[in-house]
Amino acid sequence: MSASASVSQDQKRAVLEQVLASDSLARSEQLRSFLRYVCELEIAGRGKEINEYLIGVEALGRPPGYSPAEDSSVRSRAYELRQKLTRYYESENPASTVRIEFSKGSYTPHFVSCEPRSPAVAPQSIAPVTPDVRNVPGGKRLALVASVASLATAALCIAVFLIWPQSTIRGVDPIVEEAWGPLAKRDANVLMCMGTNLYLIVRPFVPELTQGTPKYEAFPELYERFRQHRPLKAGTKLEMHPTESIAMGEMAGVVSATNTLRQFRGAYQILPERAAPLASLRGRNVILFGVPFTSEAANDLLSRTAWTVDYDSATGEIVIRENQPSSAKPFVPARDQNRAYSEVYGLLTVLPSQGGSPADPRRTVVISGITSVGSHGAMEFFASPEALRDLLSRFQKDGLAGFPRAYQVVVRCKTNDTLLLSTEYTAHRVLSR
Repeated sequence: MSASASVSQDQKRAVLEQVLASDSLARSEQLRSFLRYVCELEIAGRGKEINEYLIGVEALGRPPGYSPAEDSSVRSRAYELRQKLTRYYESENPASTVRIEFSKGSYTPHFVSCEPRSPAVAPQSIAPVTPDVRNVPGGKRLALVASVASLATAALCIAVFLIWPQSTIRGVDPIVEEAWGPLAKRDANVLMCMGTNLYLIVRPFVPELTQGTPKYEAFPELYERFRQHRPLKAGTKLEMHPTESIAMGEMAGVVSATNTLRQFRGAYQILPERAAPLASLRGRNVILFGVPFTSEAANDLLSRTAWTVDYDSATGEIVIRENQPSSAKPFVPARDQNRAYSEVYGLLTVLPSQGGSPADPRRTVVISGITSVGSHGAMEFFASPEALRDLLSRFQKDGLAGFPRAYQVVVRCKTNDTLLLSTEYTAHRVLSR
């Protein structure tokens, strides 16, 4: 192997983009942000500037002045990133001739040139000659014993394969499998149901619509606004028609969920809620993306939990608040000087499947948030092994042996208004043990 100095800048950038686009990092925006930040500093010749505090603030969205001694997020992400890189180079890209490595205890990446690994070729062997024991005294009995032993060995191998934890075979982190429970089963047949926003599409030349869908003439103030973003010939008429749409952050959350389900090798469906109303969710494994004002199912389910997403007249913001009147302050988003969101909240809700018996293991997970970034953050939290390990330790401090039957988690999400930058546990409630 040779060190970073022998690897060109173009090679480093190409290798970095390969890793960032890999399946190994597909489910963690924070790990990608971490890796991009430290690698870009190294490529720029500023590797000596890299330290835990800068990574926390610049890459993971920690507030200026935070204490690395009290907040271990950078150390935890670094450990997780090393594990992901090892898995990436062992299984996803063993032929890579340039690799990104981190020395133990260091946050500075090294671009290492090395020989690609090739699959080991098993040496050819000559099968030993086995005498026919049936031709010696007592041989038939020995042959029968040998046959039974061979069958027993084969049966043992099959049993080990069937009984051995599938997460070990597939490389799924056990904590994710434990948290997802029945959703992680190959026969779970998960339904991902999407609540939808109602939009008015503004455009010229609106085609004939489905029977019953109205069409409206655009009001005059929209013409100038439209021309700021799209070409519009003089005299062309603008029209509007209602449509349902899924926000970008929720689509990113769906990608995170499907990547996790693919690791479990389970089947799943993705449907808008209009094609999968509340009644169709009963007795099924469900991941529902929605808030009360975009989803009838989310409105019904969250009305019976500790927290919900709602408008707060005191702040003029969409917040996460208690369902029952209390003195607890709501979780209010933060905005920058331009009124763009800099911090929002996601709400993860895990419930038993509606309509099932107490013994029914099937589950409904509701992914909600303040803006679609909050929903994305809640889903990323639920797919993160590190976040789930931390959550499990909090449940254990509550006296629980594992993940409870029903619970909610509020997740703080750093954002640049439309893009999720980082997620962080904020609070939880156990609804049912």
